[in-house]
Amino acid sequence: MKKGVIERTLKDISKSSPPRPIRDYSGSRLTERRHEARLTQEDLAELVGVSKQTVGFWEQGRRYPTLTHVAKLQEVLYEEVRRVRAREQALRRFMQASRKRQAAQEGK
Repeated sequence: MKKGVIERTLKDISKSSPPRPIRDYSGSRLTERRHEARLTQEDLAELVGVSKQTVGFWEQGRRYPTLTHVAKLQEVLYEEVRRVRAREQALRRFMQASRKRQAAQEGK
């Protein structure tokens, strides 16, 4: 390669920014999902395999999870939210059935 080409390439490399952490991640969204899953920071930390302090830093935006942790967070929170919603749905069906029985007994 010619000297000018190498210098331009090195100049381009030096101008490029270093790889950034996952910035499209949102700590407030993590907090919302954790609350929706009815988990404490401690519970979530245990399920993901990190400390409670790390989860707090993620939620505050002071630190960012690695791709591995993002994948684990997604898996854990999806399952927990699914379980919570299933329990709420079962409770709603139970309450509806209970109201119907009560209305039927009052009608007799």
